[in-house]
Parts: sequence; structure tokens; C-alpha cells
Amino acid sequence: MAGREFSRLEECYARGSQLAHRERNYPYAHELFTQCVIAAPGNPQYADAFLQNLRRLFPRKQSPAWQAIAKRRNVPLKKKLAAGEWEDAMRLGIDLLRQDPWNVDVLRAMATSCEHLHCNESELVYLKQALNSAPRNVEVNRHCALSLARMGQFDQAIACWHRIESIAPRNREAAEMISRLCQERLRYPDGKPSVADAASRGSAPCAEEAAQAMEMAPVVLSPIETLERAIAQAPNASENYLRLAELHVERGRYLDAQSVLYRGISNCGEVAKLDELLELVGKRLKEQEIERQALEAMRIHANDIALPAIPWLELTLTGAIGLLILQFLPDVGTRILAAVNVAQWSRGTWAMANFYALFGLLLVRYRVELTSLWRER
Repeated sequence: MAGREFSRLEECYARGSQLAHRERNYPYAHELFTQCVIAAPGNPQYADAFLQNLRRLFPRKQSPAWQAIAKRRNVPLKKKLAAGEWEDAMRLGIDLLRQDPWNVDVLRAMATSCEHLHCNESELVYLKQALNSAPRNVEVNRHCALSLARMGQFDQAIACWHRIESIAPRNREAAEMISRLCQERLRYPDGKPSVADAASRGSAPCAEEAAQAMEMAPVVLSPIETLERAIAQAPNASENYLRLAELHVERGRYLDAQSVLYRGISNCGEVAKLDELLELVGKRLKEQEIERQALEAMRIHANDIALPAIPWLELTLTGAIGLLILQFLPDVGTRILAAVNVAQWSRGTWAMANFYALFGLLLVRYRVELTSLWRER
């Protein structure tokens, strides 16, 4: 990079920092930081300032509906990655992060572009943002672990794989990679490659500082996740299955409890407490099924006996026409026939025609009272 260009970028960075920290003009600061990141994608200081400013603009994650829309906008970015156009992918990613800096897919795409552009420190900056956005996402932790291992940061990579173990206890890849990285770490006296070895692996001396910045607090496990992890570590301990099943029963999740008990009996053999709890869970499931069938029968019965909706507007219009029939048609038979014809015309079905015919008969029956009432009004 030419000296003049470097000076210009430093001025943009300094001015953007001033706008962000003192004047709080985050949109203008974003424009300046964007210029820095596009011109020097390998500068982790620029990338960190760029993301930090976006976090001030969007302190919270977008709604699920917005995230669903954002996935559609990621399609051009994926095409650029598939075509190996890393610089264009970086530009598209910068535009997408302006709309949502917590978008994990875009952040990982930016990290992948940095990897192929040999910008390891910036790669870790974007991965750190993705990890903060979705700390319990297995794919994000896996991406971080693979990148850190590639750079020779074995301790941080192992920490990422341990997080994956805590999130997904049955993940076999995590255990295999931890074992492999532990063996790889033993090859070096200090547990990590030297500067020359790191350079040959595609790392850089200051990548260690960026990797240490990615260290996070351990993931807090829920009681269910803790028991699942204990079962994965000791599959023959029946008390863990029993406690986990009881926890599911307390929360009304009988199918999950039944599945856990079947696993416990399969691994531990016949255990009296497991059998007793399995019998109790089976009874609860039968009771739930009976209740469900009863509610379904009631719903079907209610639909069968539901009364038809009364067409009040048509009823009123037909009544008005019936009054006109009484007024101008002297013969009773003619009145009934006219009422039936009106009913057929209004609804087009014989069922409603019969209803309106009955209504016409009532009008004929009480024609004197209705006519007098009409005249009084």
C-alpha cells in the first residue's frame, strides 16, 4: 500500500473514531470505516472499529421475520463465495452488515473471504462477532475452532470444541478433534508453533492476540443439558437417566421421559426404579391420549350440531317483499306461490325456499294484523 493511501486511511480511521466516540455520528463514521475496510481488509483495527460502530447503530438483533428476509439477500454473497470472488464478497458482506451486523451467515462469509485473502487477524475479528451473536451455534463454534487450529492457536481451538461438546454432547467430531489437537500441541515445546512455523501454517505473529480476544466465558448449561452431558460421559450410570426422566416428567414432557428411560434400560439393563418410572410414564401417556380423543370427539360433535347461520339481510328483504305480496295479491294460493318464487330467487336452494315459504304462510296467517300495523305507521 502506498504511503499516501495509508495516510488517507489513517485519517479516515481517526476521523471516524472521533465521530463515533465524541460526536456519536454513527452513520457518517460508518462511511469512513467502510472505506478503511474495503481498502485494507487485512487490518484488524479497521475491521474491529467497523463492527464496533455497527453495534452502536444496531445494539440488538433483528426480529426473526427480518432475519428470514435477510437470508434471501444473502444469495448473491453465496454466489460470490462459490465463484471464489473474495474481494467482491467482502464488498457485498459490508453492505449486508450495514443492515444487520449480527447476521451470522454474513459474518462467516466475511471470515471465509479473509481466510482466502490471507487476512487471518481480520478473519478472527469477524468470527468473534459471529460468536458473540450466536454463542450456542455449533457451526459458528466449529468455524472458529478450525480457523484457530489452522493458525496454530490450539488452546483456543480446543476451547471451542469443548463448547461444542457442552452444546451437543453426542457430537463425535468434537471429541476426535480435541484428541487430535492435544497431540498436535505436544509437537511444540510451548504448546504452539513458533513464528516461522506459524507463518508456514498460514498464521501470523499477532494472530495469537486476536485469538485470545475470542475467549469467552463458559457456556452455562441447563439442568437437562448437564444430565445429557453426564450420560454421554457415563452411559452406564442409571441414576443420570432417572434424574433426567424425572425432570422431563415434572415439565410434562412424557414422550421425552419415555425416550430417556428406554435408553437407560438399553444401556443399564433392568433397573427397578427405571421400570417403575417407565410404567408411570406409560399411564400418563395413555391418559393424555384418552383426553385428546375425548376433546377430538367433542369438537367433531360440536361441528355436526352447529346451527346454520341465519341470513338476516335476506330474511328482512324477503319479509318486505312478503308484505308487498299481501298488499297487492288478493288470492292466498297466489301469495304462497309468490313467496316460494321469491325464496328461490333469493337463495337458489330448495331448503331455504321451504323456510321462506313457511315465512310467507305466516304472513298470510297474520295478514290482517300486519296490514293494519303497516297502515298505522
